[in-house]
Amino acid sequence: MNVVLRLLVVLAIGCGGGSTRSSAVNGLPPSVSGPVDIPAMRALLDRYSPTGSWVVNSDDTLPHEFAVGGSKISLSSSDNFATWFKDGNPDELVDQMNTAVHEGFHKISSRLGYTLLLETKPPALTKVQGVYAGGNPTYVEVGPTYPSREMAATFPQDAITVRFATYVSPSQDNHATQVEGVFGLLDEWTAYMNGGRTTLDFWPWVRDEAPHTGDLYVLYRSRFYGLWLQYAEFKLFILHYLVHAQTNKPDVYRALVSNASFRRAFTAVDDAWTTLLADAKALERAVVSIEAERGAANTIWGSDAGYPGVMRVLATEPYQRALAELRR
Repeated sequence: MNVVLRLLVVLAIGCGGGSTRSSAVNGLPPSVSGPVDIPAMRALLDRYSPTGSWVVNSDDTLPHEFAVGGSKISLSSSDNFATWFKDGNPDELVDQMNTAVHEGFHKISSRLGYTLLLETKPPALTKVQGVYAGGNPTYVEVGPTYPSREMAATFPQDAITVRFATYVSPSQDNHATQVEGVFGLLDEWTAYMNGGRTTLDFWPWVRDEAPHTGDLYVLYRSRFYGLWLQYAEFKLFILHYLVHAQTNKPDVYRALVSNASFRRAFTAVDDAWTTLLADAKALERAVVSIEAERGAANTIWGSDAGYPGVMRVLATEPYQRALAELRR
């Protein structure tokens, strides 16, 4: 028996997948299996994922310049929805759709925040970022922070997982989680949630319309099972940021727990993740049930081994206290 090792852990946004191709995909023109048809991708996103569609369509409608009095801010980026599709391989369609929504949220979050701020007719421009977790979007007033890598010295060693190096330490000096601290971590947690919701929304396409290839199924199932660790990692990053600040950066801690917009946004994203994971759990049996049909019966599935450890740490008293402070 030939056994193929396919790891379940998705280590990075937009990771590569298999190369099996099809001459046509149900619901899409034949060109999708060659050069990517971006209008077709947009139509598919609109059809299956209200959340992903809202994020991507907002990039078309949100303004790029914001002014109050004599102050003006201009925000632009060369990235767009098409940036994240390397080709029209249907095996990688959902994987790339997830990435496009994740990165699309990063692209709109500041513009969304300033748009919502200006609706309140503020006397001056203050630094904000937008948050969309389904329903009505909101914004966060960005306050005092410290670089996320500074909390590495007190971070629980048994809860360090795959994204710690990228988002906490060593990370990069210009990464949002270093420049904007916990507000950058919240932005990432929100982006992962929106990408994850898009993945879940595409389950009917995978089940009913997608080519029945092993590579497509493995990539989808990898994204599916990756949701739990994404949720737990970033929740711990954010809560530890507060735990560390309470002892080592008391001014930052006091500013964060008194920031009603931050508490409101954190709660909205946390609740959206809770709903997303409940929906994923309800689909799990169906996702696993087509393993043999999709040619993945001999796959040896890896696991997000760090997830139980992160959840154990989150259940301890310091993190439960920080969580209660944010959700009050």
